[in-house]
Amino acid sequence: GMGFERITKVLQGKDSNYDTDIFTPIIDAFSKLTGKAYGGKLDNRIDIGFRVVADHVRMATFAITDGARPGNKKRDAVLRSVIRRAVRFGYQYFDMREPFLHRLVPVLVDHMGGAFPELRTAPAKVAGILRDEETDFYKTIQRGLVHFQEIAKQSVGSISGVDAANLQTTYGFPVDLTKQMA
Repeated sequence: GMGFERITKVLQGKDSNYDTDIFTPIIDAFSKLTGKAYGGKLDNRIDIGFRVVADHVRMATFAITDGARPGNKKRDAVLRSVIRRAVRFGYQYFDMREPFLHRLVPVLVDHMGGAFPELRTAPAKVAGILRDEETDFYKTIQRGLVHFQEIAKQSVGSISGVDAANLQTTYGFPVDLTKQMA
């Protein structure tokens, strides 16, 4: 489909959605937080991380503004998964060891609040919800990554379902995160 991002890319004459002004303010702000530069490469984990963080914080901010909350069912589970994926990229590829997504909310609100005024209704509340979810997940990711890495070293070619389930039930490390990392 020719959604908002693709139309913007065409109208702005860009090669990538992430080179448009939809994403560049978020990417620039994240670059300042991390001290790393975005290069726009498709096969570079750092550049992929920039795109994941920008896209996911945008989705999460809009979803929370619209009433979703990180949780375990339906849209709330999707929101939680999106937030956690962005946090994982920040943790693994940018050495972020404390919540950071919530710090990008003001950039998004400043940039898109004119076109989407609902973003301006409670940005501090949205940032607080993100910060709380990030804080909770940092505890889980720190425990789980150690155990995941031990399992990955012992595994040949794949991680078993038993190991993935054990990471989930024993350490709270989500199966979807195990799949993504594997």
